[in-house]
Amino acid sequence: MLYGGKEIGISKGDIYLLAAMLGMSVSLLFIRKLTITLTSYEVTIYSTVIGTILMTPAVGVEAWSGHLHGSHRLFVWVLLVVVAVIGQGLAGFWWNQGIAVVGASMSAMFMNIPPFVAIVVSYFVLGDPIHAAQIAGGALILVGVAITNLKRRTPHARPAGLDVNG
Repeated sequence: MLYGGKEIGISKGDIYLLAAMLGMSVSLLFIRKLTITLTSYEVTIYSTVIGTILMTPAVGVEAWSGHLHGSHRLFVWVLLVVVAVIGQGLAGFWWNQGIAVVGASMSAMFMNIPPFVAIVVSYFVLGDPIHAAQIAGGALILVGVAITNLKRRTPHARPAGLDVNG
């Protein structure tokens, strides 16, 4: 949707979000492999440091082109630190730990929840409106995750008369 839901189409932001989700999906597989030999804490630290180093040239390009804007307000910097610690640090650590425990396929299912949570939080924090289609989509996400979790936890029944011991 473009322009607040008034027009159907694909925006530049939609492309960015799709690319981000594809990148996260691929990273799930790598994180699962990495947590075999490293702790989730180590994976979080190493990936954060490597990501910071790899993003540094992009910051340089933004600064050079005049698109990098800094703030002199303390509140903005406090919010950035909170986002870094909670969003990147704790959430990243917990996510990596979850992948190590439940695997990439199960954790991929939970990647569907953050967009819905963001819609709800943006309503309460930023005053953004929530549209009926977003509520319906969020309900489908939550029901889908719940159903998938129920099916994974339900033991598979064996056909009658099948002797497992031979």
